[in-house]
Amino acid sequence: MALASLIIVCAVVIVAGLAALVLGWRGLRGTLPRNRYVGVRTPAALRDDETFRLANRVAAPPILAGGAIAVVVGCCLAALGGTGTGWLITGIGVLGALVLIVAGGVLGGRAAAAVPETAPAASGCATCSSAPAGNVSEPSGGGCAAAGLCSAAGGCFAATATGASGGEGTAPPDDR
Repeated sequence: MALASLIIVCAVVIVAGLAALVLGWRGLRGTLPRNRYVGVRTPAALRDDETFRLANRVAAPPILAGGAIAVVVGCCLAALGGTGTGWLITGIGVLGALVLIVAGGVLGGRAAAAVPETAPAASGCATCSSAPAGNVSEPSGGGCAAAGLCSAAGGCFAATATGASGGEGTAPPDDR
């Protein structure tokens, strides 16, 4: 019974360490896809892909260290057997690995929180967004773009044709 529990504990610690190593390596390289299961999963980190990559790159070194410690500790337990020293080393090593992994997550979360939120891209022209509601079909912008009235310079044909100020575009030519 003691040998079976020793083998199980060694295997669990080594597999958990290897999982942390893979997670840390993918986070460091920026190949960890944004998801809700692994990596730094704070609301700030999940905001967009770039912030998720940054958070996991910051978290990666402590996670890699924790994974390496877990693998070494699992191997040490297997080498030392079920002695008191082996269990003591395993307990201290697993605790240290967990502290490092959690510290990596905290650092990654703080890094993601430090990234300023980007404003969503405005739909339509800048002129359409500030034009009176009578000039566009949607007062929140997007009406000109939906109608194909935005100019390449960022102005709005509809706003300048009706006399709104601030338009950079010109009125569409008459087909008379």
